[in-house]
Amino acid sequence: MSATVVLVPILISAWPTLAASVVSVAASAGFTVVLDKNVARKSRRTVEIDMENMEAVGEALSHDDKIVVERAGARVTFSRDARGRFRTCVDGELDEDELRKIGEDLAGRVIQQYLYRRLTQELSDSGFVTLEEDKAADETIRLHVRRHQD
Repeated sequence: MSATVVLVPILISAWPTLAASVVSVAASAGFTVVLDKNVARKSRRTVEIDMENMEAVGEALSHDDKIVVERAGARVTFSRDARGRFRTCVDGELDEDELRKIGEDLAGRVIQQYLYRRLTQELSDSGFVTLEEDKAADETIRLHVRRHQD
């Protein structure tokens, strides 16, 4: 028995999996993790990113958890709001379109990485072995897995 799974970057249970996903994506995009999340910012612009299928990621956060990363000119905060929705908020001194582009790109990559980690863990726990993994130019990840039956 074999199966092929395709993860699309813009698509979407545990806090460690989400934190690892955010940190790895942020680092690969040139961001650094902000340890003191309460530091006041001089920024004048804030953009909230609302993307479809973010609910799966929000389940991994408690209401008080947040991860903040920053790169020159932009700070991105991943958190869970009072209604339990996963939020991505970008602030900085760049114009709104640039902030939105940064936030959507990073949020999409975080969702993809989070789902990739969850999926590969679930597949492994269910006895599947990854035979092949391809990453396309459009950032789509294709997994070919197999499970041997006794």
